[in-house]
Amino acid sequence: MKNTIQMQEAMKSQTFGVEIEMNHITRENAAKVAAAYFGTGRYENTARRNGYSTVSAWDAQGREWKFSKDVSIAGLDEFKAEMVTPVLTYKDMELLQGLVRELRHHGAVSTPDQGCGVHIHVGGEGHTPQSLRSLINLMAS
Repeated sequence: MKNTIQMQEAMKSQTFGVEIEMNHITRENAAKVAAAYFGTGRYENTARRNGYSTVSAWDAQGREWKFSKDVSIAGLDEFKAEMVTPVLTYKDMELLQGLVRELRHHGAVSTPDQGCGVHIHVGGEGHTPQSLRSLINLMAS
């Protein structure tokens, strides 16, 4: 029990990034929805800097959320969007979940039959071989 509580507390300080592939929404519209959800209204075409036909939105903390073209997604290029988050923490979970719900409300679809998936990048800082093993076991369960 003590180890479980310690692991839960350690997970709350874990940094991570998420890539969510979606279809049925343009990158510009996805960024516009994100900017409105964040309350900043700030979004712009950042393809010149980021490549991949990227349109970015900024949250209230000034972090850039990118919506890029991903050719592995099925359908027309105009509607292929991969959301790439900035570095997040446990405190950002509600923000991420709320944004995903808002994007879905505006037509975004993220299902395997659309060639979509989710990639999660876990920060490596502070890990030991045992903590990495525990993290992998948690994901596999």
